[in-house]
This record gives sequence, structure tokens and C-alpha cells, in this order.
Amino acid sequence: MLDIDQDIMDLSTKLLNQYTLSHGMTIYDAIIASTCMIYDLPLWTYNKKDFRFLDIELVN
Repeated sequence: MLDIDQDIMDLSTKLLNQYTLSHGMTIYDAIIASTCMIYDLPLWTYNKKDFRFLDIELVN
């Protein structure tokens, strides 16, 4: 388990503002992606289409 801190929430807000309309990003996806980005972790998912537009390593 990883802590969700203000840095993650700030990045989540930026991702939502940038990608909600164009890519349909949800708050849950934004928090997951932000957590991986802040902690420098790959994102393990079967829904690569939800994150393919981000600069993040995707693994399934």
C-alpha cells in the first residue's frame, strides 16, 4: 500500500484537467497514474488504452 499525499492529488488534478475531455480520464485513473508517476513505478493494467497517452511504463 502506498500513501496518497498532496503531490499525488495535485498531479491527479493536472491530469484530469488535461485529459478528461480528450481521453475520458476518470478521477480513479488519474489517482492511479499519478501514484505510479510520483513513486516512479510501472502501471500494471489490462486497460492500456486508458493510460497510453501518458509518459508512463505500462505492463500487463
